Amino acid sequence: MKDDKKIILKNRKFVIKKDNVLKTLKLFKKNFSINKKQAPFEIYYYLVSENILFLDPTKGLLKPQSKLTWHAIKEIS
Repeated sequence: MKDDKKIILKNRKFVIKKDNVLKTLKLFKKNFSINKKQAPFEIYYYLVSENILFLDPTKGLLKPQSKLTWHAIKEIS
């Protein structure tokens, strides 16, 4: 992500800042999954829509799409 992204959720516009995305990804440094309440809604929505994270709606958990993605997240954070 080179620049800030603008997305529309529920008829509201949000700006997805690179710093906020990196803060959210840093939560995966030690854990493979986190509670979705630990990440801002618009950030995890963006990461799920970009197929970086997976949302398990029954447990309310966010996880990287794969172990390979998790290792890449750990490398950049």
